[in-house]
Amino acid sequence: MLDESLPRLLTVWTNRLQRKVEVIEHNVAAGNIDLLAKDLATCDTYLKKLFVRARDHGLHTSAGPQLVLDLSRIKVRLEKLRRKMYYCKLQTGEMVVQTSLWERLA
Repeated sequence: MLDESLPRLLTVWTNRLQRKVEVIEHNVAAGNIDLLAKDLATCDTYLKKLFVRARDHGLHTSAGPQLVLDLSRIKVRLEKLRRKMYYCKLQTGEMVVQTSLWERLA
């Protein structure tokens, strides 16, 4: 029973992640970047877990191609957010997080 509903759950989880990324994008656009590094790292971890679950259980279903597109779009959005947050911190003169830390979080 879980195998039948797992692709549907993957879609729901992907939609939740998209909404979380939208909230982070909105906060970055508003200039509220102080506490978003943790949220961004959480989204990265969630994306990795979703990809593993999709690879194991969802890619062979009819929803598989759409899951791949959605996950790749989220990954690109997260990379853009990471770059934007980095440049915002550079412009404000705040202490910049080391790039190796971002690579470990990704």
